[in-house]
Amino acid sequence: MRVFGLSMWLSATIFLAYQYVLRVLPNLIVGPLSANFGISSQEMGYFSSLYYIGYTGMHIPIGILLDRIGVRKVMPICIALTSVALVPLIYSNSWHYAVAGRLLLGMASSAAVLSVFRVTRICFGEKHFSTAIGITVTIGILGAVYGGRPVDILVEQFSWKSVINIFIIAGFVIALLSYIFIPSTKRTDNVPQSNRSIADDLRVVCLNPRIILLSSICGLMVGLLEGFADAWGTLFFEQAYGLDRGTTTMLPSIIFFGMCVGSPIIGYFIEKTRCYYTGIVFSGIAMLCCFSAILYLELNTFMLYFCVFTSGFFCAFQVIVISKVRDFARKELLDMTSTVSNMVIMIYGFVFHNIIGGLMDMFKDSDGLASAYSLRCGLSSINIALVLGIAITLLMMFYEKKKGRSAL
Repeated sequence: MRVFGLSMWLSATIFLAYQYVLRVLPNLIVGPLSANFGISSQEMGYFSSLYYIGYTGMHIPIGILLDRIGVRKVMPICIALTSVALVPLIYSNSWHYAVAGRLLLGMASSAAVLSVFRVTRICFGEKHFSTAIGITVTIGILGAVYGGRPVDILVEQFSWKSVINIFIIAGFVIALLSYIFIPSTKRTDNVPQSNRSIADDLRVVCLNPRIILLSSICGLMVGLLEGFADAWGTLFFEQAYGLDRGTTTMLPSIIFFGMCVGSPIIGYFIEKTRCYYTGIVFSGIAMLCCFSAILYLELNTFMLYFCVFTSGFFCAFQVIVISKVRDFARKELLDMTSTVSNMVIMIYGFVFHNIIGGLMDMFKDSDGLASAYSLRCGLSSINIALVLGIAITLLMMFYEKKKGRSAL
């Protein structure tokens, strides 16, 4: 790998890790944040979900900017904006400013995964894309792992506002280093370019039912990661299992750690076997079984850790989807296809957070506090969505087989 390619890849991967830390931050500070602004569970769910609205809404514009301006200029600006987005949490008493900051965080973070898709293909090629993206995602998701218990220790030692100040400064430093070390170039790959307008390319991808359907299936199945591990995991383990603070903040991180382990393994397996649909179905069943056990059973310590890790391992099925949807696209539309697919997947994060928060408020205790019962009611929506995702994948697999296509 050439030096400029390595610097691009490292910069994009570090940004991915950094935005993961900020994405899961509400999971750690849900208590003090709610107390500081005086908000309900539903409002907290809405706050967390806004990340996904901003993230999804900026996918196409940032994809265009990366194409026209280049990674070197777009990515450092977006990294700096993630730092700016944190400012209202500690320097303003207005909940509206905090909400606007969360929206801005999602918008700026959108550049992380799009840069990763683009740079990974440039550096590793389409042939090894599945394995390479698995490894890249593993390194990036370490941000979510270290955004769990290690960050919580910092919060305990100092304060949540001091920790956010550290992240603000860190973001500006990463932005500056990225600008210094990324080569000044727009496109460095040899992939053929489309002769149509961006609107026409977008229309071609969005009107491809296989791309949209498979991306939607993935969206239905990401609730465990985007709904549970991102925001409600720590509170659930406190209320339902009565565990100490150290353990409850570590367990959601284990989900991300499981995904770190699973991403390269599943990516390599899919690259060798090409069993896309089988891999999605098997992963969905494994997540459903493990999360159901966590949610409804009184697991002992060993089984709890096992189920948390295993559910995270199979959350890496997203690598399968990102690889498969590219098979449905023409070569000149690979970047646009990855952008649209990830956009569809991430919008489900908004849906999950609002449904979970709404159900929790509906079944909350008379004193207005979240209980183990209300949390189970809200989080059960994740299992319902998993069942739907598995069922639709099976129908799609049988349809592909009937049409004589590769349906594994």
